[in-house]
Amino acid sequence: VGSSARNVWAGTNDGLVRLRRQPFVTYSTAAGLSAERAWTVLEDSRGDIWVGTDAGLNRLRDGEWTVFSPRDGLAGAAVVGIAEGADGRMWFATTEGLSSYDGRVFRSYGVSEGLLAENVRGVLVDRAGRVWVGTIGGLNLLEGERSRAFGPEDGLARGGVLFVYEDRSGAVWAGTHSGLARFDGSRFTTFTTADGLPARLVISAGESADGALWFGTIGGGLVRYAGGTFRRVVTSPDISSDTVTCVLDDGAGSLWLGTLRGVCRARMTSTASGEPALDCTLYGKADGLGSTDCGGGTQPAGWRARDGRLWFPTAKGVSVVDPRAIHLNTVPPPVAIERAVVDGAESRPGAAIHLPAGSRALEIRFTALSFSDPKKVRFRYMLEGFDGEWVDAGTRRSAFYTNLPPGDYRFHVIAANDDGLWNDEGASIDVSLAPRLYQTGWFAALVVAALCAAVWALYRLRVRMLRREFAAVLAERNRIARDLHDSLAQGLTSVSMQLEAVGTRLGGESEPAREHLDRARLLVRLSLAEARRTVRDLRSEPLEGGLAPALEAVARSLTDGTGVAVDVRTSGTPRPLARGAETALLRAGQEALTNAVRHAHPAHLRVRVDYSSRGTTLEVEDDGCGFDPEGDAQTGFGLRGMRERVAEAGGSLEVVSRPGRGTLLRVTVPDLPRRE
Repeated sequence: VGSSARNVWAGTNDGLVRLRRQPFVTYSTAAGLSAERAWTVLEDSRGDIWVGTDAGLNRLRDGEWTVFSPRDGLAGAAVVGIAEGADGRMWFATTEGLSSYDGRVFRSYGVSEGLLAENVRGVLVDRAGRVWVGTIGGLNLLEGERSRAFGPEDGLARGGVLFVYEDRSGAVWAGTHSGLARFDGSRFTTFTTADGLPARLVISAGESADGALWFGTIGGGLVRYAGGTFRRVVTSPDISSDTVTCVLDDGAGSLWLGTLRGVCRARMTSTASGEPALDCTLYGKADGLGSTDCGGGTQPAGWRARDGRLWFPTAKGVSVVDPRAIHLNTVPPPVAIERAVVDGAESRPGAAIHLPAGSRALEIRFTALSFSDPKKVRFRYMLEGFDGEWVDAGTRRSAFYTNLPPGDYRFHVIAANDDGLWNDEGASIDVSLAPRLYQTGWFAALVVAALCAAVWALYRLRVRMLRREFAAVLAERNRIARDLHDSLAQGLTSVSMQLEAVGTRLGGESEPAREHLDRARLLVRLSLAEARRTVRDLRSEPLEGGLAPALEAVARSLTDGTGVAVDVRTSGTPRPLARGAETALLRAGQEALTNAVRHAHPAHLRVRVDYSSRGTTLEVEDDGCGFDPEGDAQTGFGLRGMRERVAEAGGSLEVVSRPGRGTLLRVTVPDLPRRE
């Protein structure tokens, strides 16, 4: 025979036997309880333990059980809630009404006494001595002989009330089918999933030493309420269920939770991301519980007695534990990595796990040694280089990975014993996955090089296409230029020659005719020069002599013999302009001068060309009859053509004119570099 802190070991002819003390003691029908299913438990001010069951009310006094039933005046056999008033009167919620007990007789309350329903689910006596009664029909408040019902006008939704609880501040909480409601003294405020509750049905409440409120839900686990905020608290997987029926503070820094999988002792911690969490130790039948089903759903569904012991109703009696008498296991469990399974093939790893290229599924199996309670050993693991944080595996002893990227990793696993003591060193092993051909670095470099070559080839092809298109456009421009030279220019030359011949034949007596003939010859020469300039434009040749001399020549030719005075000036430093800009200014000036001479009948024409750092500006101003730019010019093509040509050059055109006040045309083009 040998012993450790918690176990006694005995060698027998049939094998090795381990004996261990169970922390829980359970009272069932064999001990005198009236029924197996216990719902609620409470210790009164005299030190008696009251237990509500499916078949009667039980009182434990001086080690003996006394059973009360409807034959004794109890409203119903199924007792699901217990409360005690300051005067020592006991109150019992049953499925058939509410009962009070003064130590001698029971008194029952039902619909005739003002309750909203006979099926009572919870009862509370607050510090003011008022009795709160939760029924499947709603919530009642008893004050003496008066009964008040709460409804939507008081902020409480219609429907059943599951429990009623008063916290240390005196606030009354009610768990309803529509959420959790809090009474502020005049009306209720209801909180739902929209306010942070993880589930709609809240069935239990408790308070810890730090002042935080804890609520157990159906389907949402445990919720912590502090600072006006609800936050679900993460618990260890495989430890507690999503239904928490009871929350008790043992006064030593731990919370004890009743769940559908046993009783859980929880210590506050946090996840790797900083979220609040509970590190839990789960107790079950092997620890002395009558059943792992701590059904609850009523209040109080657990009780901390004055002697420090904790009471929990279960499906197989009521169980009690003394947290101070539990001897903690102080030995961290050694951890070992047993084997690896790669795509279904099992192997025992050596110093490392080498995965061939194309491996899809990896399973790593591990274990930890604990003689006290090996079933409660819990694990966390991380594949460094892949997992961002620890994976809580609970009691599962294997890790699964699929479709890992090629690379080098390190698998690390740690374990905790049945009392939550972690072996932080654990065990680790290197893992490497060879890449496929297309996953190698040189293959990626080859693909990048091929893509670059393809892009370069496409670029060169596009450049050749653009060059061919440009050559075609240039050839067409040259063809048009040749045609103009061979047709219009040659025709004007022939007209000029004919006019010269006519002038030769005229005698001295025809001076008026000769004057008009000379003017016609001058206009033909100017038109011929203009045609040649157009040919040069098509062939991208620079404007001869500059912009200002060309405009002055146009103005002189238009006003010669008309008596119109012309003033052409240049400011700034003349410079070559972009072909489109130079042509736009020239054509706009020609059109403005022609319109002024033909339609405005001016006495003076003023032409200004200003070269500045912002661009080149042309102004043509006359003192003629003027016009309405918004009306008269809209039907003509000249002004519209000027605007289009200037816009193509990236410039702006402004016309200022009023009838009888003359006209000012201002064209500004940006200073762009000339492309030869």
